[in-house]
Amino acid sequence: MAYDVIKNQDGPMEDSVTKELLLSCRHAHARYQSCLNQKKKTEEASQKEKRKKEVQEELQPSRKKKERLEKMVQELTKEADELAETKHKMDLLVRSNAMHSKSCEKGKEIENEEKNIDGLQKKLKLM
Repeated sequence: MAYDVIKNQDGPMEDSVTKELLLSCRHAHARYQSCLNQKKKTEEASQKEKRKKEVQEELQPSRKKKERLEKMVQELTKEADELAETKHKMDLLVRSNAMHSKSCEKGKEIENEEKNIDGLQKKLKLM
């Protein structure tokens, strides 16, 4: 821009072009690039924080589900054991076995949730 002004006036005026003006013009692009790089870094950092927050929000329900399943397994196992102790009635024993098998199924669900939680935690650490 300064070059265009000087060119249109048929040469520089004596006082119009100072060393400071020349230096400023020479370094303008570098300052502009520096500003762009800073904005880019800020944007990348905010995107990274956003992704971390999303993963943490996804992790929360998995942890709650795991806790709920663990509690359910404990209750089922306890009730099944109580029923198994009263072996006098066959229907109670059958019910006890059904509860034990349901407890095992819930245990498998817990393992799946643990794998899900581990995967999300690894994803979170990589960010």
